[in-house]
Parts: sequence; C-alpha cells; structure tokens
Amino acid sequence: MSANNKDTIKRLIEEVWNQKNPNLIDELIAPDYVNNNPEGVLNGTLGYHQFYDTYTNAFPDLKLSITDLIEGEDRVVCRYVCKGTHKGDLMGIAPTNNQISVHGIVIATLKEDKIVEEKIIWDTLSLWQQLEAVPQKVHQ
Repeated sequence: MSANNKDTIKRLIEEVWNQKNPNLIDELIAPDYVNNNPEGVLNGTLGYHQFYDTYTNAFPDLKLSITDLIEGEDRVVCRYVCKGTHKGDLMGIAPTNNQISVHGIVIATLKEDKIVEEKIIWDTLSLWQQLEAVPQKVHQ
C-alpha cells in the first residue's frame, strides 16, 4: 500500500476538479483506467478527460468537498458532496441555472500512485430533480 493513495485522491479532487487543472489527469490517472459510473463505463485517460469536460462544461463552478476518506490496501473510499450551478448542457438537458448539491461515493483502486479504477455512485435521481428533468416526489 502506498502512503500516497489518499494524497492522490485529494489531489484529483482539489487540483483537477476544484482548481480546474485537467492537465494533471494524465499524471494521476493510469492509461488503462476504468471508470464505472451511473452513466456507464469510461476507459483510459481520454475517458476521464471526457467525463471531466462533461461535468465542468455543465457546471463551470463545480466544487467537490470530501466528507470521508478511508484507505485500505490498494483502495481509497471517498464520500463527497458536489455543488455547482447548471450553466451548460448536460446530456441533453439545457442549462437551468439551478444550484445543485449531490452526494456521492467513489471507490478508487490505485497502483503505483495512479488511479486504475473508480466505481462511482452518486444520487442521480436527486441531480435530475434539481435540474427539473424529473419531478420531485409529491407526498399525498
């Protein structure tokens, strides 16, 4: 286990996502990277760049806050909150200017200080509700 696994995840969130520095993706993500997320599977650094571009174009002020960071063997589990303003198209949803706040969990596998796999789960329903793409639940 590398002493840097948590640091790698922190750098990805703080420097790549929060400071908007996609040039670090190739340093932190392995060439054979696999990303399993609610929208499907992405592969390699190119896949990560596409994932990054999709969300930073839709939410230019996107910020992630780490709420838990747990390390074990070759994995790091990160629980986070993602906040931003919907200013660009997101998978066919035109900008709403709505503020979003979405909770998620990433299970990252690292090898030689690079992320080789991420399994990402986030509250997709809440995101779509906040973007008014699906109705809020109405209690009767």
